[in-house]
Amino acid sequence: MKIRLRNISISKSIAIVPPTRNLTQIRLRSSYTKSLTRPQWKHIHEFTDKLQRKELAQARSLLTKSFKSYELLHPRIIQIMLMQLLDYQLQHGVQDAYALVLLYEEFGAYKPVNTIDLELEIVQRDIELKFFVCFLQLFVDLEDTMTPMSQKILHHKIQSLATTYQFQQHELDRILTTHDRRRIYNLVVGSYTTFDTSTDLLHSGSLVPLDSLCEFIAANRYSEYDSHTQKKAPMYELYDLLLSEDEQRVFMQKYMRFNSIKQSVIERSSQILKPTKEIGDSEQIQMNHQFDQWIKQIIEGMEDLLVQLKNVPLSATKDEIPSHLLHVFQYRLVIESLPKKITAEIILSHLLSKCATESKYQAATVVSICKSLAPCFDWIGTTTSLGLTLSFEERVSIIGSLLDIPIRRCTFLKKSSKVPTPVFQYWLAKTLPSEKLKTIGAIKIDPYLMPTIRKTVWSSKAMNITLPMLSTPVPWSSPNKGGNLFQRKSFLLLSQEASEPHPLIFKADENHDLDSTYNVLTNLGSVAWAINPRMIQTFSEALKYPNGFMNITPTLECIPHVVLPEPNEADYESKDAFYRARKMIHGKNADAHKEYIALYTIREQLETTAKIAQAYASNGDMIYFPHGVDFRGRTYPFTTPLNHHSQDVVRSLLMMWNAKPLGPNGLQWLKYHLGGMYGSVLPFEDRIAYIDSHMDDIIDSAQHPFDCKGWWKNGLKPFQTLSLCFELASITKFVNEGNKVEEYPCRIMIHLDGSCNGLQHYSALGRDIEGGKAVNLIHGNNDDIRGDIYETVRSTVANKFQTKLNDTTVDSEEKRLSKLALSILSRKMVKQTVMTSVYGVTPFGARLQVKKRISELLEELEIKKREGVPIEVDVESINKLKFELAFQIANATLDSIDELFSNAKRIEDWLKENCFRVLTSFHKPQISFVNAKFYQPFMWYTYSRFLVIQDYTAKSTINVPSALQLITLSNRTSSSSINLRKHLNSIPPNFVHSLDSSHLALTCLAAHDAGVTFAAVHDSFWTYPSQAEQLGTILRQTFVELHSSNILETLVTDLKSYTRASFQLVWICNKENPQLVQAILDLRKAYHVPNVDKTEYFDGVLSHEFNETSKAEVTPKTLVEVYNPKLYHRTTQKSLKEYNESVVAVKSRIEFNVDNFTPVLIPIRLLDPPTKGQLDINDILKSTYFFS
Repeated sequence: MKIRLRNISISKSIAIVPPTRNLTQIRLRSSYTKSLTRPQWKHIHEFTDKLQRKELAQARSLLTKSFKSYELLHPRIIQIMLMQLLDYQLQHGVQDAYALVLLYEEFGAYKPVNTIDLELEIVQRDIELKFFVCFLQLFVDLEDTMTPMSQKILHHKIQSLATTYQFQQHELDRILTTHDRRRIYNLVVGSYTTFDTSTDLLHSGSLVPLDSLCEFIAANRYSEYDSHTQKKAPMYELYDLLLSEDEQRVFMQKYMRFNSIKQSVIERSSQILKPTKEIGDSEQIQMNHQFDQWIKQIIEGMEDLLVQLKNVPLSATKDEIPSHLLHVFQYRLVIESLPKKITAEIILSHLLSKCATESKYQAATVVSICKSLAPCFDWIGTTTSLGLTLSFEERVSIIGSLLDIPIRRCTFLKKSSKVPTPVFQYWLAKTLPSEKLKTIGAIKIDPYLMPTIRKTVWSSKAMNITLPMLSTPVPWSSPNKGGNLFQRKSFLLLSQEASEPHPLIFKADENHDLDSTYNVLTNLGSVAWAINPRMIQTFSEALKYPNGFMNITPTLECIPHVVLPEPNEADYESKDAFYRARKMIHGKNADAHKEYIALYTIREQLETTAKIAQAYASNGDMIYFPHGVDFRGRTYPFTTPLNHHSQDVVRSLLMMWNAKPLGPNGLQWLKYHLGGMYGSVLPFEDRIAYIDSHMDDIIDSAQHPFDCKGWWKNGLKPFQTLSLCFELASITKFVNEGNKVEEYPCRIMIHLDGSCNGLQHYSALGRDIEGGKAVNLIHGNNDDIRGDIYETVRSTVANKFQTKLNDTTVDSEEKRLSKLALSILSRKMVKQTVMTSVYGVTPFGARLQVKKRISELLEELEIKKREGVPIEVDVESINKLKFELAFQIANATLDSIDELFSNAKRIEDWLKENCFRVLTSFHKPQISFVNAKFYQPFMWYTYSRFLVIQDYTAKSTINVPSALQLITLSNRTSSSSINLRKHLNSIPPNFVHSLDSSHLALTCLAAHDAGVTFAAVHDSFWTYPSQAEQLGTILRQTFVELHSSNILETLVTDLKSYTRASFQLVWICNKENPQLVQAILDLRKAYHVPNVDKTEYFDGVLSHEFNETSKAEVTPKTLVEVYNPKLYHRTTQKSLKEYNESVVAVKSRIEFNVDNFTPVLIPIRLLDPPTKGQLDINDILKSTYFFS
């Protein structure tokens, strides 16, 4: 057999494409043909006949018919038919450009639904490549005879496919310009995948079980190089065995080509997954069978609904549509296009889960169910044949209508009963007295089923997760293009209500302001990770402990679920006493159930993580984490739950796919990093000495992680500690075998962490020397000592309490609290409050943090007491007064931070005041000035040119109609006014987050240019031990570059430019400025605005002055400039503050009464940055422990 490309003859052995199976051989694959009907066989033979008679138009028509009806034929058969047609066109020459492009468009719309079949994916790829060859041949042969439009369309298709398959652009250009047909083979031949697989999982439109997908990942291994080792070694070890760069390059090309196809299967199957468990309980098995029956009932209900909808003409008026179909009729086409079984499974699983876990009303509210399902329907909506992206309100309306189906349709039979009982009951629950609504729609499960449902609901709940990628993420090039191959999402992490980024983000993209952000996300996503085989084995063993292991929760069967029995009214003296007892028991049961669900959820997530990690570890595959950013520019991986931003045990599972030699200082950095994971805050050399002194414990931990002395278990981050114990033990063995330690191939990353990074940024902004010393920005008084801000704050707080104890004017109760506070005060007690102080923690939030630490301390003391360990503190008094102690310690901690970082406090106040002035300014006419609502977000550009849009809006009430009920949502919409209080509380933390994101971006780009591997978790920068010193130099240089850019001055300049045409509404006190006020009133008499109501009068005159275009010499604004009065700015409905150029003066407040003040619009005045200290920013380059 030969395949002819016009004048090029290529033998079968080196064919550009694998030979297509003949349609007459389809019978050999019974799995494809056993369900074929006579009409289907007739359709196939008719196509073959048309092709043999060279009736290509008729053959294409039959193929198009197959595309448009997915259920007509198995996808594999349709692929074979298409391959036959393309083979024919390749052999006999392509003549009809329009027909070929049309065929490709139809093929492009055809995608097998919910199929995990690697063979299908491979053939899909090969078909696209055949189309590419046909397009090239057509362009080369017939370009001169084509119309300009045909040339343009064909050229676009060629370039698009060339980009997809990463063909060499210069070779393609040469073909298109020289019309050299011989080069087509050289360009295309390397892009075909010719391996086979026996995995064939076709799930008939059902949700894909997580176990099946994990089995698919593990079973489909790139096996071409397996002969290099006696057993199937991990891919990274096979790669390491290749000696030459050429061999490694060829390996990576083939391996990545394999992975890209495998990744395409995973992405199209893993957006919504169904976990599967081995269930031995007969009751659970019966419930799973019942679950399948309910799925069928929901599908029947959807089909009945569609029949009713189709009976209504599309042109029907509102009055002609039946009332029960009125709210769902407009979504007829959407519902018709939804995959029924997937939709039914998702709705039922979420409905059961919400009803089984909610305890507030002993049922799940319709609103909570709709919000839980909305993300799932966003995915389904974008993958329907309509290609729609549904808004949040549209999704809720559809969900509310579909929820009516399981309520009406799902039934079960109780024992000794033949009458079906509804599974779900819809009712109106009474809300709490503090809530505005009187009743709210809710759904509950029949009490007879509830105990069993609560046991089994987790085995059927659909999960919305994103798995790591096996191929390199698509480079980011626009807000909606990059990351995953098919699962397109915005690079900006959006709220549930938002369907796309803010319009100004797209404007910034057009101006190329986001180019550096795209490069950062692309670089972070291109880091190749792998699963640490020793840690996944340890993690899997730890999960087997029935009662839990360390901070790993018990197995699902062993999680305690305490339910107190209902009280008996006869046991109480009165009904009031009975009602109080019942209420107390219901409260305790609700709390116990909430804790049970929390533990259950944590355990489920851990087991899911272990399954996913084990699947990727089976073959030692490389995995990638595509990244996105939040509105402040902070980077996050899209993958869940497996990523390096997760908890300690998940981080410990990860290592680098590529190994790098330790080099001369790598071992020292590994030991230093191990000390940090264990909890040591010692300086570099002392920390290494500490690790050296515990080498026996480290080796013991690595050799017997569960039966050892347990040194690693006492670590601050125990599982990452164990991971490093494994690595040091491996290095020791490597050296003992006669190798040089510098040559050890290391895959473990070490972390360089900022010392309370938010305060580092504020100290740098204010050039604060003392603050900089406290957070290691610069060297302290002793260059060899590592600064510890948490210990410094603890010491300052302790001095405050000691001062109270020594003060004779303090009462005895206050002294008692101070003494108790001193007895429990620790570095850990104040750490969280110090860390979050720069991010806007409130005094109330700080008290909650300290209270939690006190509760943890009491639990530890209780354990010691049971073990017979002497207790030196008054546990009883601490427990009794923990609220008062939390108040005292939290306030003292916040005061100490303000004293130590006074410059940071001044910058925070300055940011808040300027934010307030910008947000409350006017740049266009208003209906009301006096009681105005504001809608503009607060925006600024970071040094890395990322546009931060702080857009906190007040929630608006929206009524969404559905067939079930009118659903009231409280959401933020584009028409909502801003939430001013949230803006002001959030600007300090958001601004500093934008600074740490800029530092990360600069460091990432510089590390990439220097060839340094870089990963990060916000202010924790990761790299290989051998590159730690190089990264340390880079991150210091980028920090200095960032803070040498006059950040605050640039911000003011940008804000002034942004508000250059804006006006501020200020108020003049009538008593303080009688002459000025009278002059303004005289001017305003000419406006002829009625002065009946003060507010309406002021609105009228202000509107006139805002719109005034004449250039009068005397205006209220010019009068203010002449008289220079004290101005006031309204903060609330009842208070004013001075509108001054000093942050300190701004803090004073006076009472506001509209009768006592006169309003004036003046150009906005922004405050200049606070005075800076004397810190030399370049000294950071010499700081040893700046990031360590």
